[in-house]
Amino acid sequence: MDDQRWQFLSEATGPCVFLKPEEIEAGWHWCHDWDGLLVGPGMHEAIFCNCNIRKIEEWKESEEGRKIDDSMRSHAGGDIMDGGTF
Repeated sequence: MDDQRWQFLSEATGPCVFLKPEEIEAGWHWCHDWDGLLVGPGMHEAIFCNCNIRKIEEWKESEEGRKIDDSMRSHAGGDIMDGGTF
């Protein structure tokens, strides 16, 4: 998904806003953990997504996902999910 498509979907409202099948297959979804933010692989927010989307979980285990997770945690001054801050 490119930035322009993400921006369009993030700002669009109404019942006719849908992800394309290939976007869903890639792991893009409106995440409950992020109050409906459009989240997909490669986004920092995906590290803390608990929606059990297969592609997101695979990405978290990838080299890129592990690097982002390590970087976020090392800059957080503790476990982010336990009150650490950036």
